[in-house]
Amino acid sequence: MRVIDARVRRRLTGAVPQLPGSWSQRVPDVTDPELRQYLTELAAAMDARVHRIGEHAAGARLAWAVQTLGEPPQDPADRAVWEGRAAKIGAYRELYGHDSRADAIGPEPGKTSPEARADWHAAFAALGRVEGIDLRGLTDDQLYLRRGMYQRETSGAPPHVSEELRLAGLQARTAWENAIRAEYEARTAASDAIAQRHRSVAAMWQAMENKATQVAQHLAAVQETRQQWAALTEPTRRMAVAADLELRRRHPDMDLEPLKSAEPAGITMTAPGSAPRDDAWMQETLFGVPATPNLTLVSKKSFRMPIWNHSAKRPGSRR
Repeated sequence: MRVIDARVRRRLTGAVPQLPGSWSQRVPDVTDPELRQYLTELAAAMDARVHRIGEHAAGARLAWAVQTLGEPPQDPADRAVWEGRAAKIGAYRELYGHDSRADAIGPEPGKTSPEARADWHAAFAALGRVEGIDLRGLTDDQLYLRRGMYQRETSGAPPHVSEELRLAGLQARTAWENAIRAEYEARTAASDAIAQRHRSVAAMWQAMENKATQVAQHLAAVQETRQQWAALTEPTRRMAVAADLELRRRHPDMDLEPLKSAEPAGITMTAPGSAPRDDAWMQETLFGVPATPNLTLVSKKSFRMPIWNHSAKRPGSRR
């Protein structure tokens, strides 16, 4: 018997139980007519009880039902579907004495309780898929393997530079506006000396605009690579998250560390006060290396635009 038991267990490793039907569909075929009638009436009463559980969950807005399935819909057809799902979950909770308010059905029962395990999977199916992914049929080792893909995928993630890109665009826009203002003041200056000072200021702002535009172009290429990476790795990362949730559902007492991103530091920033570099960190795209010039990228603190001290006299002012 032990040999047969071991062989059966090995063949059923990772197998998902077949979802049971209603109690009326599970009435055994017996020859005694009185016993068959009794079992049929008992199954009908149990099905009626399951139906009332769904109606009660919707009417009383039970915490576990609302937290799991959302608010009961007002449309009669949608409400009937909602009550059917709540009925399966509530029937499992009542049948096996699961009364947790936070977790609707708790961890999966062991294979030593095949009926409870089949009813648990029926309730789990009523919950819906975990982000569209069903990992119930995988073993713990397979779940750990898929969970580990999260760190492996994020370890090669391009940097997320949306904030740096925004600052570079803001800097280019501000420099462009100040350059136009300085050119206008140069044309309306009272003397050639004042006009020359305004033209010098305009040249400074134009140089800053060109520099900020180059930085923004490079950051745009880096951010595009980030978006490509996010689109290509989204299925794997979602699979890892679903595997993590499934492991936590199966083993609620397990001390499992939360998923952590292993993204690299990314773009090398120039620290404030340090000497500028001649080279720049070049991010390879998923389809090749962008043809961008060598740029010195600066941090948010050092990448700031000159601001006039309005309490002091500006160059060329008639004050």
